[in-house]
Amino acid sequence: MSHFDHPISQDTDIRHNLKKETGTGQNNQAWPLTAGQQSLWLMQKMHPEDVTYNTGFAIHIPFSLDPVVIRKAMRSMCSWYPLFTAIFRMGTTEPECVTGKTMPSLEMVDASGWEDETLQSKILEKQLLPFDLENGPVARMYIFSKNSAEHIILFVVHHIIYDFECKALIYEAFMRHCQEVYQGMSLTGELPTPKPFREHVIAERDLLAGEMGKKYREFWQQQAGEFPVMRELAAYRQLQDGEMDTTAASTFKVDITLYQQLKEQTGRQNVTTFAWLQSVFQLLVHKYTGLQKIVTGVPVSNRDHRLFKDTLGYFVNLLPVTSTWYPRHTFTEHLRDSTKNFIRILSHKQYPFSDILALADIDRAPGKHPLLQHVLNYLVFPKASGGAKADQYGNTYYDLPQQSPFSIALDVVDDGEQLHIQCKYRTAAYDDAFIEDLCQQYLWYLQQSIAKPDVPLDEWQWTRPAWEQQLEEWNSGVIDHKDNEVIHRLFATVAALYAGQDAVVAPDTSITYGDLDTYANQLAHFIRVSYPASKGQVMAYMLKRSTRVVVSILGILKAGAAYMPVDPDLPPARIKAMLQATGCEVLVCDDIAQLALLELPAYIRIIAFNSDEEHIRRMQQEEPDCLVTGEDTAYVMFTSGSTGHPKPVQVLHAGVVNLVKDNKCLPIGPGDNMAQLSNYIFDGSTFEIFGALLNGAGLHILPVSTVYSREALLAYVNEQKVNVALLPTSLFNRFATEDPAFVAAFDRLFFGGEAASLEYVRQVMPYCKHAGVLVNAYGPTECTVISLYYPVYELSAYNADIPLGRPLNNAKVYVLDEQHRSLPMGVAGELYISGKGVSGGYFKRPDLNESRFINAPWNDNERLYATGDIVCYLPYGQLQFVGRRDQQFKFRGYRIEPGEIETTISTFPGVSAVWIHKHQPATGPAVLIAFVETTISEITAVVLTTFLSDKLPHYMIPGKYILLNTFPLNRQGKVDHHVLLQHIQQVGEQEYTPPQTSEEKTVAAIWERAMHLERISIHDNFFAIGGHSLLAARIMAEITAYFDVEVSLGAVFRSPTIHTISNEIIRRKASTAGITPEIKRADRGKFIRH
Repeated sequence: MSHFDHPISQDTDIRHNLKKETGTGQNNQAWPLTAGQQSLWLMQKMHPEDVTYNTGFAIHIPFSLDPVVIRKAMRSMCSWYPLFTAIFRMGTTEPECVTGKTMPSLEMVDASGWEDETLQSKILEKQLLPFDLENGPVARMYIFSKNSAEHIILFVVHHIIYDFECKALIYEAFMRHCQEVYQGMSLTGELPTPKPFREHVIAERDLLAGEMGKKYREFWQQQAGEFPVMRELAAYRQLQDGEMDTTAASTFKVDITLYQQLKEQTGRQNVTTFAWLQSVFQLLVHKYTGLQKIVTGVPVSNRDHRLFKDTLGYFVNLLPVTSTWYPRHTFTEHLRDSTKNFIRILSHKQYPFSDILALADIDRAPGKHPLLQHVLNYLVFPKASGGAKADQYGNTYYDLPQQSPFSIALDVVDDGEQLHIQCKYRTAAYDDAFIEDLCQQYLWYLQQSIAKPDVPLDEWQWTRPAWEQQLEEWNSGVIDHKDNEVIHRLFATVAALYAGQDAVVAPDTSITYGDLDTYANQLAHFIRVSYPASKGQVMAYMLKRSTRVVVSILGILKAGAAYMPVDPDLPPARIKAMLQATGCEVLVCDDIAQLALLELPAYIRIIAFNSDEEHIRRMQQEEPDCLVTGEDTAYVMFTSGSTGHPKPVQVLHAGVVNLVKDNKCLPIGPGDNMAQLSNYIFDGSTFEIFGALLNGAGLHILPVSTVYSREALLAYVNEQKVNVALLPTSLFNRFATEDPAFVAAFDRLFFGGEAASLEYVRQVMPYCKHAGVLVNAYGPTECTVISLYYPVYELSAYNADIPLGRPLNNAKVYVLDEQHRSLPMGVAGELYISGKGVSGGYFKRPDLNESRFINAPWNDNERLYATGDIVCYLPYGQLQFVGRRDQQFKFRGYRIEPGEIETTISTFPGVSAVWIHKHQPATGPAVLIAFVETTISEITAVVLTTFLSDKLPHYMIPGKYILLNTFPLNRQGKVDHHVLLQHIQQVGEQEYTPPQTSEEKTVAAIWERAMHLERISIHDNFFAIGGHSLLAARIMAEITAYFDVEVSLGAVFRSPTIHTISNEIIRRKASTAGITPEIKRADRGKFIRH
């Protein structure tokens, strides 16, 4: 949150009260604040320890100083600038400034013997001490004495009385008054007395209350309706526990050569240097946010230099400047539009930014600026060196680094020969590596704008050549499998090497590599004799968890066909749809009796182990010949479909071999044992089965009851020496919560299926056998299980989620925009994958294949899969998951397309609209919620659940239903999902909850009187019912005075209800009395009303 985000009072009579309250003297006078000052005051009230608005400068004095002289000069300077003696307090109706109440402090510091580094550290330490605006002082002076003839004078001032132009005023006034004291004569008597700042306050309030203020308001009212919701430039950064959100800075230059080229171009275009730099900055923000319309900030001064050029005070205003991206526009056209728009905005610059925000009705969440996150500040200075400026007195003075309330603020200093640029940034949003890259990108865009002003923007090269080269290096992993890319042939080779070793261990039996290969060969011959198979033909198996599953998979492959797993627990309608979609005519099962309820078409041929095993065992034991290659389909698996129909994916032999054989992520071999935990209909089973069997390891098929019980799983793992496993992320999280030491049993533990939380990984890390045991695995079914992997050697410093990592060998990943162009570090774009793992596409779905499998624009021979996942690059080559392009998500480890559920529910008679939402409560597991629009009272949650149980898998059936007569619509006529989400909390809430305790009754009365409301529920949100920051300050001042306890203004922003504020009062009173309070708890069924 910044100092600009609080609206000033809208009471016009208060604006005019200023004239009556101020007299002719300059001391002991009180007057209201400007809009900007009010915002600063409110920020300090809410965050008393915040030092964002501490500013000032330091002076190097190369001669002796007399402290007595300094004090006299300070007193004289305070008479010249009475604001130095001011405090800022809550008045009757709004905050006010009162002068003559305090004096700037002066502290002498012995710095003898200090190294420069120590001195700088101490100066920064003094600068970062918070101010108390209510009691003063608002300015401090420190004299660091290195010896009797060398000193550093440090001025620290709160921004509430200071802007950039005040630095020179203060410095000149201080040096002049020092001379006066030394020489015993007046040097200021001949100078006109500066106009008091209160006259600027009068002028601002008169302007806003008059006809011009009305015109300004109308202009900004129109502008406010067009402000977009902004995003951060980087998609990956979040603060970690114990990490402080501070302001850091990176500096870079526009050298003399580029500067001269810029000046030549601005001359040709007849625009200012600022206009050009701002236009480039806007392009940077456009590209990094991906937004067609953006808004950035430009600080301006509302100082009328005819009247207030020598006045101490805060004259700054912040202007929101919008920009629209037109890809076919040239930079010249963009520059023209940007300049024209800024000139128009500049003509309305006197309307306070806080009032602009009030017009825009922007959410004012604490800790984040509500509208402007990216600001460009352009300053012109004479040429300087090292940030130091020499003055007429022979001294040198330095600007102090200042904290920034914005995510990114680009301060550009033009010295006439070069541009010195400082990029200030919040460490909560960005890290050093991203900012360094961003600064280079800005220079790159500036170079392009100068070199190609008349080239359409969509033809620019938006990433630097150095970044493109880096991406090539990260995508350079290659392994040659020497044409041995057919699964069953590779298995036969492994089986011959380890014939007597257990290949598969199941609850009821086990089988060696040699016997498994023989049995699979016999099944293959049985299939080819009984049901002639052609290459690419799909054959299904529907089996219980046993060794027969692996026999069936290998037997179907050896027959030259592709296998398709079918879960016997799926609804019959879905099973039949899967068979029909793939043209499957052969189904392998345990017992033909289990198919009785399926009512399968007559053309489906059945192989049942219970009845056909004897015939199978009579077949030849040698592997049959087949013409399958690595580019042929190995299996078909279904993924969730947005149209309500699942999508069959054809995965190739070469992709499976590349996944598990000689690749970086799976160091496994003879002597290792892999747990087979996944349901066969999900591709995690591919990784488990072939990860073991193509590397000579043991595969252990665990019963479902063991898979979901941590105790049973660990018992089995320890007994059977299973050391490698793949867990769904949701199951990993649950086990980590129950007993983080469970990971100690594994040498390699993969987890995947959903974004992996840093919290759970942190819990288990101390129990890992060694670094790298945990591996975050990512990959869509369309790219053969795993495309990216991240061994956790150390916890990520970038996000609350573990990174997706880097690509496997023979895989390449790209982060692209909508025009399929590469994006810079940290910028969110869609993930595209190429390489051996890319599947053959969707079975008989050319429409989907055309949209999701494309040729790379830079290479027709490179085939890309568009994942729909939004990711970004981290600084060292890993990818970070950001979100989904569509609405697809992972739930309990399953890939869910909410459109499929919505389409299915919509087929129920009487249902007119459906929206599926994955809700994560504060505690407990996530839940699928179905919002259903219907006017039929007979439609209930039970009815819909029963209906869906025959059509969808269990994991796709919502756990909660919210039934509404009509869905709310937004201004565009679309369903307002934000309003729908409020129903999650409002279930069971009462319309009005009256105050119960004496504290609640008093607070309610204060709120109702201040807000002119007859009745306020104790659970009503202060801001939702019309409250704003200034009103909150007034109310909290009254509450503090009535109860004689200090309740901070920040409490209203954290918990803006009568109930929570009353509880805070009770705590404060009890704390003062030294007793433990009994707090009346709110009914959990009651929530804030919106």
